[in-house]
Amino acid sequence: GERIGIVGPNGAGKTTLLRVMAGILKPSQGDVTIQGSVVSMIDPALGMNAQCTGIENIFRRGIFLNQNAQKMRSRVDDIIEFSGLRDRIHHPLYTYSSGMRARLAFSIATSVAPEILIIDEGLGTADNEFMQNAKRRLDGLILNSNIVIVSSHSDEIIRSLTSKKIELVCGKIVAPVP
Repeated sequence: GERIGIVGPNGAGKTTLLRVMAGILKPSQGDVTIQGSVVSMIDPALGMNAQCTGIENIFRRGIFLNQNAQKMRSRVDDIIEFSGLRDRIHHPLYTYSSGMRARLAFSIATSVAPEILIIDEGLGTADNEFMQNAKRRLDGLILNSNIVIVSSHSDEIIRSLTSKKIELVCGKIVAPVP
């Protein structure tokens, strides 16, 4: 049930730490044990390919979310509806605007109910209407996740989403912050 905020200046190692926690990077020393399903919002587009269609990218991204084709197939309609891409879902990703790519990536990443949710502050942008829907969906994911880890420079975000805070400086945890 922990909700942990990670704070620190630019270059402190926040995103690197999140990538290690998500299993994207291997630690330079020591071991990381992850118990539970993880959804990483560090790079929601991880695993997507610009030459592939939106549909194909749903399945490609699903691999990085530890989901099999059958599970992703059951989510396709929800992903298409939430992203608002409709028939564009059958076009190659390189034809999408940056906002359309962000909507698809977010819709895929948030279609999975994780036990552990990892969020980095640099989440990408989309139009206002989508951002309002995305916030509601993300709030639901946060509420239903067992563990939430958030990195942000915003004290407001950290206060609203977390119950504990740690500070990183030069790649080292300097102190838990009350």
